[in-house]
Amino acid sequence: MRSLHADALRAAELLRALGYVDGIQPYMDDPTEWHGAHLLHLRRLLPGKLE
Repeated sequence: MRSLHADALRAAELLRALGYVDGIQPYMDDPTEWHGAHLLHLRRLLPGKLE
């Protein structure tokens, strides 16, 4: 069950990162303001970072 939960958290972080890049950023007046917003979620996927 813990492994399944960890997989779900990883999938959620990927979806959040994609949401910033594909869903939010293109529609902002200045997309460069959001250029790194997805990185926080991708960093959480690094070993030892997911809680």
